[in-house]
Amino acid sequence: MSAQLKTENVNLNQAGNDANTVTTVDQLAYALEIAKAKKAEAESEVHTAEDALIAAIGFKPEGAFSIQGDYYKVTTTGKLDRKVDQDRVIEIRESIKNIAIATKIFKAKYELSTTLYKSLKDANPELYAKISEIVTTKPAKTAVAIERLEVK
Repeated sequence: MSAQLKTENVNLNQAGNDANTVTTVDQLAYALEIAKAKKAEAESEVHTAEDALIAAIGFKPEGAFSIQGDYYKVTTTGKLDRKVDQDRVIEIRESIKNIAIATKIFKAKYELSTTLYKSLKDANPELYAKISEIVTTKPAKTAVAIERLEVK
């Protein structure tokens, strides 16, 4: 879809009323609003069905559990999120006597400060270029937000 969408008047004529004209932007935004409402309803139905299956067949707190009926095999997978206290990890890591375990059990992951990275482009182009050698940039999904306006 082009970023320069025309806002020509288009007749919806949904109720047979020729005076009911709206712009293409309004038509597309309305279609998105309806689609999002349908998606939310469908997601709610999916969650209800999943909850019913979990209640009926059970689950393991962590790992997969399967059961087979006449027509379906259903697998529930329990998950546990684990987070490390970042303030204490170095202290604990240094206290572990087995260095091989200590260095493997805690993984380090570098994250980019996008704000600082983008500011370097003008402030320090040489450093920006050097850092850019290890940064992969690819387009992400463009967000669309709509807001229903009061009728004038």
